[in-house]
Amino acid sequence: MERNPHAMVIYNEYERFSPLSSHCTVAFEYKDCQLQKGYPFPIQIDCIVMDESMRVEIISNEKLKEKKISFTYTETQNRVDVSTSDEEKTLSKNFYLRT
Repeated sequence: MERNPHAMVIYNEYERFSPLSSHCTVAFEYKDCQLQKGYPFPIQIDCIVMDESMRVEIISNEKLKEKKISFTYTETQNRVDVSTSDEEKTLSKNFYLRT
């Protein structure tokens, strides 16, 4: 998966709507979120855009294995390092500068 996380911490903890590093920046013709299919069978990705939110559903005739995603944080005064993992491996490592 290719994604572009925010370059700095843009939310206070009480404003956060998802775990730090779990969302990404998407900008037309500049930054993409690209997914790589990890299944040997067809899947369908449906995106439903509403006024203030978006829901993404992955649909298949085959059973999809549910994976738990975890976020590990290491904080310093000016920076937060985040490691994103599933049950099998580290998926990404990012850092954010505090504002």
